[in-house]
Amino acid sequence: MLQPRTKRWQSRMNHYFRGNEKRVKQRANTFFLLGLAFVLAGFAYLFRMAA
Repeated sequence: MLQPRTKRWQSRMNHYFRGNEKRVKQRANTFFLLGLAFVLAGFAYLFRMAA
């Protein structure tokens, strides 16, 4: 998934993962899935409140 494209962000991610691009992308995908799960849980909660 997408991550910030600033040089500072990329340098921090490269330093943290020691240049392993696969781990950087895996982290982005993990955060995307986590966010999606929270959004879906929020919709389910709102649906439950309305019904």
